[in-house]
This record gives sequence, C-alpha cells and structure tokens, in this order.
Amino acid sequence: MTSVETHTRHAESIRSVVQSLDDLALLSHHELRDLFEGAALPDSLAALDGDLEGRMLAVRRVGPGRLFRALAAVARSPLFPWVGKTFESEGADRGRGRNRVRVLGATRDAVPFTTRIGPSTLDGAPCVVLDYGVATPIHDELREVAPHLFLGPACLRRRFGKPVVLVWFAVAKRPLSTPK
Repeated sequence: MTSVETHTRHAESIRSVVQSLDDLALLSHHELRDLFEGAALPDSLAALDGDLEGRMLAVRRVGPGRLFRALAAVARSPLFPWVGKTFESEGADRGRGRNRVRVLGATRDAVPFTTRIGPSTLDGAPCVVLDYGVATPIHDELREVAPHLFLGPACLRRRFGKPVVLVWFAVAKRPLSTPK
C-alpha cells in the first residue's frame, strides 16, 4: 500500500467516527488537517445559516501532552470567550456573519466577516472562506466533515508566502455536542 493510500484510509477512518465537536476536540493538528482535506463543501452556504456553536480545537505546533490537554480544557470551559459564529447566506455562494463572544456573562456579536466559496489555502480545493477584510490579517476556512458539523483552519495571511494555520476550530448546529 502506498503512503497516499495509507493517508486516505486514515482520513476515512477518522471521518467515520467524527460526529460532534467533542469528537473533533480529541484529534491532533495533523488529523484535523487530514480530515479537512478529505471533506467537502456544504450543499450551499444556507447550510451554515443561524447561530452555530463553536470550539477551538488544536493550536499549531502543540502536540499531545500537558499543554494540549490544558488548551483543550480552556477551549471547553465557560471562561473561553469565543462561543461560535452566526451565518447569514445571501445567495448560493455569498453571505456574511459575525463571531459571538462571551463578555462579562453576556454573549455579544464581534468581528464581522463575509463568506464566499473559494479555494483553500491548504489544498486549493473549494471551501467556504470567511474573510474579515482589512480588520485583521486572519481568514478562516470551512468544510463539512459530518452533517451540520464544519471544520476549518484559522489562517494568518502573510505579506509574502503562503498563509499559516494558527489554530483549528469547528462550528456545529446544535445539539451536536455531547452533553457535559
């Protein structure tokens, strides 16, 4: 078996067990990348419409170990400020949205973005691109890894060279998360 076949089988085996944000939170940076690269676009941007629950999953260059477990615990904690994203499609291939953050116990809208279908900076295949415009050098990407469960990288745009993945995150339509 070639390394490409082994890689493909590994990604398929991961995909077969991933059904929730909690499942994704157990995966490494490399497993999340494999899963993302094997995932597809949602049927339409309307599949994302509404308030989706969010979870930060893995930070670049942080592998299994104490730091990984600590970051995962913080991301699941009610103290973590980012709670998700709200999407509003505006036709088949464009939309807008905003992040939702918890501040002093209240959820507020923050950091708006536009959405469009475009090529991924990771593999060039189509994905949902979340563009924050000139407000930030970050852009996000999403693909659907299970029904109503979307995974993607938050990428730092650089003046020269390819964008760099900073963190992996996911959003899901409720009630996909395993109850705590």
